[in-house]
Amino acid sequence: MYKPVLGNLTAQIRYDYIEKHIKKKILLNSVLECEEISGLYANKDINKPIYFWQLYNILGEAPVKKLITIFYTSIFNDKENIWFVEEFTDLGSLEHHINRQTSFWLDVMGGGARYYGNLFKLNKKHKLVRNIMTEKGANLWFYYMKNALKQMEDELDKRVLECLVDFLNFFMEKYSHEFDFNFYELKSSL
Repeated sequence: MYKPVLGNLTAQIRYDYIEKHIKKKILLNSVLECEEISGLYANKDINKPIYFWQLYNILGEAPVKKLITIFYTSIFNDKENIWFVEEFTDLGSLEHHINRQTSFWLDVMGGGARYYGNLFKLNKKHKLVRNIMTEKGANLWFYYMKNALKQMEDELDKRVLECLVDFLNFFMEKYSHEFDFNFYELKSSL
């Protein structure tokens, strides 16, 4: 277990997630006072769910960076979807994307202040890649992420995998509303 710390975006994104799930009646209004759910420490009971802001507590940094490295390496090596690859290469190197995405994820997941930007800055970056913030782009993005998760399936327990899928679906749904494209959830059964 790793000691979690709020990042620059953890509290806001945790609040957005909880608020969305309260509106959908998945979580109760009182959840914000429930440390088991809103806290940064993951429940030790393996039969209880964990939430993405608790992932650092279980994983630390290495597995997150490994997953993101597998993901971006696959994108950068794709020889078929050049239009998709170029959106990433135009913004930076493979290392740049791995480091930035790892920093963002760890910041949101309770790994401390690692992402030095706010939600406005994050949204501004996504507007730079508007060409891939589409249904076709989302499907490709999920294709690469699903393959990366499958490659790490033996290293991550079921609760972590389910939590990561929930994390990815939360953000993809957010982006689908923001950029007006259809969204099909990544299923937890990889």
